[in-house]
Amino acid sequence: MMSQQQKQLFARALDRVAGDESTLQMLAGITVEDAPELLSQLESEAAAGRCADAARTAPALKGLFSTFETDQPVSVMLSLIDAGRNGDIELMKTTMDDLEPKLATLFKEIQGISESTA
Repeated sequence: MMSQQQKQLFARALDRVAGDESTLQMLAGITVEDAPELLSQLESEAAAGRCADAARTAPALKGLFSTFETDQPVSVMLSLIDAGRNGDIELMKTTMDDLEPKLATLFKEIQGISESTA
């Protein structure tokens, strides 16, 4: 069962799944399983200045995190995607540098949901 703090933190996410905690926990498990590889891939692509690759990887990662959060930091991923599509290496790298710690924090919060027992 999710803690009261988790329920408050992810109130909008719970609304999106009609208040079904077990569904949100299942989605958290999928995110915990898939996000680290995508994030690592995106970090490598951004660091190497591979804009087109980053522009393809970022939407998948954004999709995973969007289940839980639609504001920052997830909304900022749109800037990263646009920078990649436009070939703006500096903006892509700057945006990625800003996003990494925020996404890591969100990931830990999502991981906490996946570890909750229903």
